[in-house]
Amino acid sequence: MKKMRYLRLQIKRGAKLYPAVLLITVITLLAVGLTAAVLLANNAADTNKQKTYIGVVNQSGESYVDAGLFALRNLDNARFSFEFIDMEEAEARQKLERQEIAGYVILPEGYVNAIHYGRNIPATYVTIKRTTGFGSVLTGELTELISGIVTETQAAIYSMEDVAVDYGENVDLNAAVDRMNLVYLDAFSNRAQTYRLDILGIKDSVSMPGYYICGMMTFFLFLWGIAYGRLLTKRDYALYRVMAMGKYRAFSQVVAEYSAFFLFTLLTMGLLVIGGCIVLATKDIGVAELRQLYAGDGIRLTFYMIPVIWMIGLFQMAIYELVSGTVGAVLAQFFVALGCAYVSGFFYPSYFFPEGMKRLGEWLPSGVGFSYLRKSLTHTLSFGDGLLPLLYAACFLLLTVYVRQRKIRGSRI
Repeated sequence: MKKMRYLRLQIKRGAKLYPAVLLITVITLLAVGLTAAVLLANNAADTNKQKTYIGVVNQSGESYVDAGLFALRNLDNARFSFEFIDMEEAEARQKLERQEIAGYVILPEGYVNAIHYGRNIPATYVTIKRTTGFGSVLTGELTELISGIVTETQAAIYSMEDVAVDYGENVDLNAAVDRMNLVYLDAFSNRAQTYRLDILGIKDSVSMPGYYICGMMTFFLFLWGIAYGRLLTKRDYALYRVMAMGKYRAFSQVVAEYSAFFLFTLLTMGLLVIGGCIVLATKDIGVAELRQLYAGDGIRLTFYMIPVIWMIGLFQMAIYELVSGTVGAVLAQFFVALGCAYVSGFFYPSYFFPEGMKRLGEWLPSGVGFSYLRKSLTHTLSFGDGLLPLLYAACFLLLTVYVRQRKIRGSRI
């Protein structure tokens, strides 16, 4: 009974704070949503941002190169995404340093002529080492694609010639090479008919808007602990020592306090998710994963979020227990949330980061929770996906209890 009484007191404390916290939360979310909508609308309307600019330093002076560049600029579908600009090397380097272009390609002297005679004089693509945006990723993918096409085409043509000679085929090799070149050119110039386009999304089969929605939801959970800081911060441990003397140990104290915090967190997420699904049932905002959602889907998504809420809530509670003082604890919450959000790709997709940072972000609690929400949204959750959040939650619970026990005994952490 005493344990239930402490839980009821914690719930009453949280209930007194809840209306003000909820009001501020709704106002903040509306402001963030409005800002995001305006930025997306401006970005979509800005046609200058829809192309990636690449410099071309043509040192070869060959007419075939000029013809190929003309086709890329005027005939190929790539003209809608990339613009190729003739430059001198010094000018290209200068524009790259000012980030006015994503990179530049140097076509050396005799480039096409070498291909004709079966030699390989590689072109050079230059970009800055650090990643600057989507343009750098796109040009990197384009470079690998074109390099592969040129290499494989060249290998196929000269393999055909070698086979014809080795087996004594009586064919006009020049005519055969011309026909084979035309076949490859036709396939390259008709890529829209050659390939089937499947949109796989950013990660876990989620679209770009869905990716950022999951990121903002996870980030919101991290910031929610700041909103309820008054419920979780500890100024004096005298009360907890008295409770411990009355057989109300550290574990029971932590469980009661966290249970109250969890209930209000779950209630808030339920209101936001279910309310959002009701609105989306009447309005299509262009996000594939959010089409035809209803209140029942909101209840299902909220239920799926419970392991993530447990994990992040206990993570926040551990920080509050480790850091003394309200100001210090709130600042720690904010900077930890911001750092985890950045590394785990909430604001900037993680594939832009170095491999080590990307792996770190995936294994942090923020990355685990982010991945779990993405899979919830795309209906690709498996039983194993919920185990890691629960394991993290158990570890944070034990850490919080350990720190509380040490402070009750008067020990320094």
